[in-house]
Amino acid sequence: MKKLKKIPKFKSYEEEANFWDTHELSDYFDMSNPINKDHLISKKKDNILNRLKKQPLRQGLNTYK
Repeated sequence: MKKLKKIPKFKSYEEEANFWDTHELSDYFDMSNPINKDHLISKKKDNILNRLKKQPLRQGLNTYK
């Protein structure tokens, strides 16, 4: 297994875009274990739904239980 490089801090999106245009993604990420994007999408939807349910409580309304 090869040692992965650290991703530097970027000052702007343009600087980051230029970096990725000139560097190999596989030097920074383990490409042998793909992420299940469906799981990430489902998890993100759950997080958004939970935040929406809590919003009325923050505003002093008790509409969700």
